[in-house]
Amino acid sequence: RHVFASRGKIGEPVGSELHSKTIGIIGRGKVGSCVAAAAQGFGMNVLSTNSMSSRAEFESLLRESHVVTIHCPLTPLTK
Repeated sequence: RHVFASRGKIGEPVGSELHSKTIGIIGRGKVGSCVAAAAQGFGMNVLSTNSMSSRAEFESLLRESHVVTIHCPLTPLTK
């Protein structure tokens, strides 16, 4: 449930709870799908976009997410 500090006070939790937070995944290919499955295992809500998503969907993901991950190749389209 908690990550414990390796520096500072031993045994003092650091970080934040992921349960019921929202993760936004940009790029829902193989890696993005694995991240989504792991996030659901932590009890997170999952939002995702891909290369076919609209700008409005992308902006909504950014606005609604507590955590954002990017899993896409760097190409002229994604740059």
